[in-house]
Amino acid sequence: MWLEYPGPYDQEDLFTENNQFMFGQSILVAPKIGKPQTQGEKYTDVVVTLPESDEWFYFYSKLKVEPVPGATRTFRIPERESAVFVKNGSILPLLKLKERRHSLLESFNDPLALEIYPTSEGGEIYGLAYGDLYLD
Repeated sequence: MWLEYPGPYDQEDLFTENNQFMFGQSILVAPKIGKPQTQGEKYTDVVVTLPESDEWFYFYSKLKVEPVPGATRTFRIPERESAVFVKNGSILPLLKLKERRHSLLESFNDPLALEIYPTSEGGEIYGLAYGDLYLD
């Protein structure tokens, strides 16, 4: 977290945050730490501090997470999901597997999808988004 949000202009508690991490510049991951609970279906409560300087989307639902200034938040994460959040202004290239694959070599001809998380201000989307795709 300290690499992406290092300075006095960001939340100071992010500098010492050790229960979550950035995966590249766009994805924030908070591992499930603790015992799963059951209330209908299994879930784990995950405490996350989302940097205030950006908007965030929950990866699985694609819904924007409403900001809570200066606070950590607890998210109820279902058993088959992880606490993964995507920063606004990001483009994620995702491989859409056609069927069960046993290796990446089998997926070379499968389609590629681009998930776009646009930048917005005051509820207005102004369309800036960036991402990297390496085909080697």
